[in-house]
Amino acid sequence: MATTVTPALSRLKTTALVIIGSVLIQLGLGVALLTSYSNGLAKAHSGFGYITLLASIVAALFAFQLSKADSSAKGLFFHALSLPVLAIIQTGLGEMIGGSNGLKWLHVALGIAFVGAAVSLYTLLDKRIRGHR
Repeated sequence: MATTVTPALSRLKTTALVIIGSVLIQLGLGVALLTSYSNGLAKAHSGFGYITLLASIVAALFAFQLSKADSSAKGLFFHALSLPVLAIIQTGLGEMIGGSNGLKWLHVALGIAFVGAAVSLYTLLDKRIRGHR
């Protein structure tokens, strides 16, 4: 049984793709920063961090709309809601790093977890659209 693709579901999937794209760019910039620090790379990494945070908030709003229209989407809403929470923590850590090696590695670990959460959100949405709930 295929799920009807509502506008909220379609927008949420598109926003999840934007998040994944932004996070993958951040990942590349982050690896470059770990190998050699550059203020330009740091600013680009930070800029994409804010894009990711904004897109995560938008995704949570679309997921909320979806959960209001379809009560079986509550899990998707809470999963989507975890992304801006993680992004806010990640942004705070990024702003506090300032040479603290311990925070840097916590920031890296949380970034890797964020990539997994973003990809899994997209995967869940894709399965839902294809009707494999």
